[in-house]
Amino acid sequence: MTTLVVAEQEHRHAIEDKLLEGILAIVARGQRFGLIIACCGLLIALVLGIAGMRTPACVVGSGALMTGLRSRRYGRPQ
Repeated sequence: MTTLVVAEQEHRHAIEDKLLEGILAIVARGQRFGLIIACCGLLIALVLGIAGMRTPACVVGSGALMTGLRSRRYGRPQ
């Protein structure tokens, strides 16, 4: 009886480890996409700023910064 309990516990731990690895992979992917979106936004803001459109550049740049910060802060598992 105890061998069945030990085997079940080991199986449960293995399943939980796989689940945790999957969640961490999804979180890492989301953070990469957030970084890509933030970098694209900053590049667009730079182009707008060089073109003399300061107000749209500020709006896009601040949105890109907030996207980058949000993806780092809220992209982590609790």
